[in-house]
Amino acid sequence: MKLLEGLQEIDQKIEKIKSDIEYFPREVKRLEEALGEDETVLSEIREQLAIHEKQRKEFDEELAINTEKLTKFKDRLREIKTNTEYQASLKEIDQSKKRNTEIEDELLELMEQTEEESKKLEQAEADFAEKKATMEEEKGKLLANKEKTEAELTSIVDGRDAHVKTILPEAAAVYENVSSRLKRGPIIVSVNGGACSGCHMHIPPQLVNDALRHEKLYQCPNCHRIIKAED
Repeated sequence: MKLLEGLQEIDQKIEKIKSDIEYFPREVKRLEEALGEDETVLSEIREQLAIHEKQRKEFDEELAINTEKLTKFKDRLREIKTNTEYQASLKEIDQSKKRNTEIEDELLELMEQTEEESKKLEQAEADFAEKKATMEEEKGKLLANKEKTEAELTSIVDGRDAHVKTILPEAAAVYENVSSRLKRGPIIVSVNGGACSGCHMHIPPQLVNDALRHEKLYQCPNCHRIIKAED
């Protein structure tokens, strides 16, 4: 029984280490997802800045075209002979001037926006670079700890194999059979108040008395765990 209890302690350590190993990839994924969210925000800022810069270029081009038209309209005034044509040309000149003023106002607003967005982008890129460096450092530590833990697991598993060889084959077989059926939880349990401490079901008094003699392994008739009765 003592050897089986030692085996159970080893298995509990193995389960704990396996749980620790499962934590590492989850944490790495969490770090990568968090960085991915920051990268998405960064992309949105870049996209918005690109849109506004494109609009600035379009306004610059329109302003240049209108300015050229305005020059042509003014030059043509000297060639106009009728009052009707003259008034029409003045109207076109006035409309071009008005549109140029609108474009200049919009350009000024866009310049202020792009300047603010450029500063925002610069800060966001700096923050992202810092977060990425921190994430890579934490990720490196996690992977290093994972490798260390996996090596520890290998060592304990090897020790388990050696420990099993010290146990009677029949007893080891019973233990392994119960372990494979339960998947989790203790294999060896005590009897408390006439009940199995594993499933909490009643155990026949005669079975408890038999277990007290420690002549062989006895199992709970309900959950089939190995029971350990004490005086």
